[in-house]
Amino acid sequence: MSGGKKTKGLTLVEIIIAMAVLIIVTAPIIGMFVMGTRISVTSYKMNIASFTAQMSIEELMGLDREEIEDEIDLDNGIIKHYNGFHVKLEIAEREHENKEQLILIRATVYDTDYDTVTGTGSVLCQYEQVIETTGEY
Repeated sequence: MSGGKKTKGLTLVEIIIAMAVLIIVTAPIIGMFVMGTRISVTSYKMNIASFTAQMSIEELMGLDREEIEDEIDLDNGIIKHYNGFHVKLEIAEREHENKEQLILIRATVYDTDYDTVTGTGSVLCQYEQVIETTGEY
């Protein structure tokens, strides 16, 4: 039985080569799925941050100017926590192009890495709402 029969099947080398080809072909596809998931999560987070900024300002819009100034420290603003984010609310002034002075509330939404000691962190979004105008029109 030395001349023997050849058995049908795959050798170990053929199986290893087939697996290597499969990995090379599927790795970029898996990478695209991972990147798509990251983008989706980031987009969702930005959506919630934007909603949070708008919501925090809308809470203050029901108050009159003096109540808003009582609520928010004019020099440093105030940090509140909404939806797991840190939101810094400030009263700011800005001159409009037609020389009128705008007084607005600014909400800056920070990610969860916000450091309350240094006042720094990753800004997710910023939203402003004019509460008063002064000057010429």
